[in-house]
Amino acid sequence: VRLSDALSGTIAEESGVSITKSADGQLIYALKGNGADVNKENTLSTSNGETYQLCLPDGTRVWLNTESSLTYAPKLVQAGQRRVKLVGEAYFEVAKDRSKPFIVRTGTQQVEVLGTSFNVNAYLDEPVTSTTLVEGSIKIKTEKGEHLVRPGEQAINTGKDIRIVRTETENITEWKDGDFYLNHVDFKVAMRKIARWYDVDIVYDGSVPEGLESGGWISRDKPLSQVLKSIESSGMVRFRIEGRTIHVIR
Repeated sequence: VRLSDALSGTIAEESGVSITKSADGQLIYALKGNGADVNKENTLSTSNGETYQLCLPDGTRVWLNTESSLTYAPKLVQAGQRRVKLVGEAYFEVAKDRSKPFIVRTGTQQVEVLGTSFNVNAYLDEPVTSTTLVEGSIKIKTEKGEHLVRPGEQAINTGKDIRIVRTETENITEWKDGDFYLNHVDFKVAMRKIARWYDVDIVYDGSVPEGLESGGWISRDKPLSQVLKSIESSGMVRFRIEGRTIHVIR
């Protein structure tokens, strides 16, 4: 179902769950009965330049960033746990239920919570998976062990190890409010954010060194040309646009 084209109201009824699209564009799951097919899965996915909000049947709210997907059972609960699988980036406000832990699985880790707010960045083209806790507490499990994360901390998973750092959470969840936070962000990380949102390809000239940092904030509602002009004003790089390809030159 292409949700951007669907009218408000009932989208589907399956596995004892009613799935509706609200007037403000959210996808809402509500339990209706027992249902039979507990193994059925739904996937909510976004394209470049799209975000979407989801309300699961337990009351958990999810904001899905651009070019991301979230997979889950319509009734959410499987084997006594609330389980979802994420590719890309999402912000979660998890409804409290101590009897049923909420599990977010990505390619390299599993995040376990009881009720909290956190952000997971697990894009396949990023070298690390970053999990940032806004409030509550979470436990990250990998093949090599478990790590507890506290509010204001970010767990950076390289696939080989995890390190915990302090961070400004509003700078991580800025996308949820329609902004790019680019201040003291690795330049190529910033450009990947821009490429995903505007659906463009980035090509770097050999003159562009590693280790550059971008700066500033800018709204994602701005046209691409204005975003690039803002970055050029720093004097670090300049851009040349050919179709949907952006060439970056020192």
